[in-house]
Amino acid sequence: MGTKSAPCNWRINTYKVLDRFQANYNKSIGFMFPSNSEVAWDILKTNYGFNQIIVNSEDYSLAINAGYTPEQIIVNLPAPLSYDQYSNVLAIINNPTYNNVSGFLIDEPLERNLYSTIGLKMLISSTTKNIFISSYSGTFFIDETHKEYKKIKDQTSNSYLMCDLYYHFCGINRSPSDLWSLFHNEWYTGHNTSNFLHIDCQNPVNDNCYSKWSGLFPLANTLGLSSLFLFSDRSYNLIDGIYCYCSYAFDNGWLRGFEEHVMIIEKCISLNCEHCQDLEDPEGENYWYIDQIIYFNDWWEVFP
Repeated sequence: MGTKSAPCNWRINTYKVLDRFQANYNKSIGFMFPSNSEVAWDILKTNYGFNQIIVNSEDYSLAINAGYTPEQIIVNLPAPLSYDQYSNVLAIINNPTYNNVSGFLIDEPLERNLYSTIGLKMLISSTTKNIFISSYSGTFFIDETHKEYKKIKDQTSNSYLMCDLYYHFCGINRSPSDLWSLFHNEWYTGHNTSNFLHIDCQNPVNDNCYSKWSGLFPLANTLGLSSLFLFSDRSYNLIDGIYCYCSYAFDNGWLRGFEEHVMIIEKCISLNCEHCQDLEDPEGENYWYIDQIIYFNDWWEVFP
């Protein structure tokens, strides 16, 4: 007997879908999201290939429970108690709980006027652990904050600058790609191994003149960066941006990609199949809906 086809009110198709990623060799893909993110941190690791995470100290155990090792975690440090009064910051850096973390992040300390140049240098010099500093210094052409950071870089061996400029007002300020090149090649040579990318501002689907992932991933390869961090300050509507980001990371060699077969079963609710079979019927698609999605879990690696 021949194979019986689906009745007119059912439509069954099987597709190959790229839906699993892993960090590529010698590359790190990290993220900094709120702890109440709609996408669980363990899913970001197992399904999307993120192998580094930046968390506040109070969320450290959440990262561990999600499967991240201490070496994959950077602890985001709080603001000092007041200008150059950072005993609360030192308490976290010296806490044995964090002995094996990848390092500590200080967010825009000079831009936010949290430290003096000398105070920040003293804090960094008080530990041998890696201190990462996020900065948009040099964004505007008259801004010379980057010179103060360079002084700190030249007098410490454990400080690293990460660019967190996301926007670009065309003709008014330097673009993120400009700063990436300046950070890496001129201002902080040897101390810029990673930068931030924004889930919204730099998504190529958004219509603005910001630097996009489509240009920044190739630039990261040219500069020889070893890690990139995706940033979002909101916890919702993330999944589309995450998948888009991972697709660009895959296309540019930062993630390995895996496909699987996915079967989509649709049902047409048109009475007597009236609108189910005519492909040129303008109303036809309005009567179809997805009844079931079956994932085969038969992943195989694919390449850009």
